[in-house]
Amino acid sequence: MTGDLETAGVEAGECRFYTTYTGVKLPFRLVEAIPEAQLTHRNTFIRAFFDADGLLAGFDKMVYGEVELAHRYAYHGNGALRRAEVTMDEETVVLAFDEAGAPPAWSRLSIGDGGICIDALGQEERGTVMAVVRLLEALGKLPPDAVVLMESGGGLSLVSALDFVEAQGAGAPAEVILLPNMDE
Repeated sequence: MTGDLETAGVEAGECRFYTTYTGVKLPFRLVEAIPEAQLTHRNTFIRAFFDADGLLAGFDKMVYGEVELAHRYAYHGNGALRRAEVTMDEETVVLAFDEAGAPPAWSRLSIGDGGICIDALGQEERGTVMAVVRLLEALGKLPPDAVVLMESGGGLSLVSALDFVEAQGAGAPAEVILLPNMDE
């Protein structure tokens, strides 16, 4: 982790403990607070840090005494998420958010040997989900013989297949899942 986010809330803020977190939107929502005295009987727990305003400054997911996942958060003056650092398997991803707390409007596509990042969604479409039509438009602008790679854990993997999942209930969209090549 880097910069002021590494210790944000850790040294000056309050530390609390939880059994888990929920959601996919950052910052994660922590659930089931537990007293520190109960930690000796647990193999996994969340160690969370809160700033002076009570905002979640970060958390560590502890598994058998080791940090398995770490999040550090910084906020805009209006309380909206400004930046998140997510560290897993010693690799950190940094995400920036606008003053409304909206995620970046770009999608990363790594193409060929050099790995080209392209802006697949325009600024006016901030916060939208990349649908198949947008992905095809973005890929259509690239050389047809370029190799498609995806970020997979600690590096890049070849995309070897697609999986289609029908909509799973009211309001749930159908999904296309890119599957990495497991033979690398």
